[in-house]
Amino acid sequence: MTTIQRLASFITTSAEELEQANRRLEEVNRKLVYVATHDGLTGLLNRDRVESILHELTGPVQKNYHVFTAIMVDLDNFKGINDEFGHGEGDRVLQEVADVFSKKSPPNACIGRWGGDEFVILLPRMEEEEAAALAETLRKTIEETVARPDGKPISASLGVTQARKGETFESFYHKMDSALYQAKFRGKNTIFLM
Repeated sequence: MTTIQRLASFITTSAEELEQANRRLEEVNRKLVYVATHDGLTGLLNRDRVESILHELTGPVQKNYHVFTAIMVDLDNFKGINDEFGHGEGDRVLQEVADVFSKKSPPNACIGRWGGDEFVILLPRMEEEEAAALAETLRKTIEETVARPDGKPISASLGVTQARKGETFESFYHKMDSALYQAKFRGKNTIFLM
């Protein structure tokens, strides 16, 4: 083998090894991004990512009005599940609820676990009435398909909020939180529009 052939073979082998290393690095990067942006238990977006998207959505609302709506969800009496049946059962319930959100929400929805047993669903280009109908579908589906180990149904309270022109992250977050509080205050297992 001549020096040129050996050099060509070396370059070809090195290029293939470099390509394989780049593919492995890309895969590691994809996994790191996923871990950094998703909730480990439910597979939904994590709170940091939802807040980031919410900042992006409220930015254009301040400048040129773009419609978007949010549904904030809290599972009713969730602490009792963990206390009575253990955290494993609580985790199962959270995963089943997350599955309901993923299956019933539109493809462009940004669905995230806000923390504990609270979730947020951001709905770009969706009006309040359509979001309220979706919230009712989610509420009923959870009640009909997700149960505690003793067979009692799980219920959820949902606050629905549409962004208004001039909305900021802070004002919209406050409205989401207030809408959810009103749903809980009015007896739970209900929807409140704000």
